[in-house]
Amino acid sequence: WQTGFPTLYFGTSLAVIAALLLLFCFFKIRIGPQRQPGETHSSKRIHYTAFLWSLGGFLLIYVGSEGAMGGWATTYIQETTSVKIELAALVTAAFWLAITLGRLMGAILGSRLAPQKVLMICLSLASLGAVLFVAGFGHSVMSITAIFLAGLGFGAIFPTSIAIATQAFPETPGQAGAVIAVMASMGGMFIPWLQGAIMQQAGIRAGTYMFAVLIVLLLISFGVNRRFSKTA
Repeated sequence: WQTGFPTLYFGTSLAVIAALLLLFCFFKIRIGPQRQPGETHSSKRIHYTAFLWSLGGFLLIYVGSEGAMGGWATTYIQETTSVKIELAALVTAAFWLAITLGRLMGAILGSRLAPQKVLMICLSLASLGAVLFVAGFGHSVMSITAIFLAGLGFGAIFPTSIAIATQAFPETPGQAGAVIAVMASMGGMFIPWLQGAIMQQAGIRAGTYMFAVLIVLLLISFGVNRRFSKTA
């Protein structure tokens, strides 16, 4: 790694963490989406709960991971395999096709399973994709399969998470959705840039480890959100 990169990485990470801590301090955080005593059903004031923030953090990592894979898949395939650039570009198209298929899968599963179970299936597919992505470095078939599996797993995460927010905050679904959408956008802005910086400074292989780390963080954030949902 070049000398300036760790400083840039940790400095940016600390800035993002500081911004989130300020948000936590600014809003009154409490556990669970239940109403305050005496609050009527007609109240339109949203409560910024730990459950809501953890769901937003989950989507922040998810959208960033999706953007990182979608934005760098072509470069990754081109530089690690013998696949030509025009075919490497089709791998990115296949990734977005897999996301579309994943959303269709989520719509089918969502009519039969609880949203949390749908997310568990999605994360299992994405995790399998991450394992293949690391293990298949330099192997075109394994890498392409990994990218497709990741897209398939990613597909239903966002709409299912929005459904969870809507169920948890039936009186203010628009405001709750706006909060987690803003956090998701932060991930979409920051994480793909970080993925590219790591690949440039530390090598293409580091990008596979970065994606695996993102999936691990996604699993952890899902577990944290599940913990807060049980206290609601």
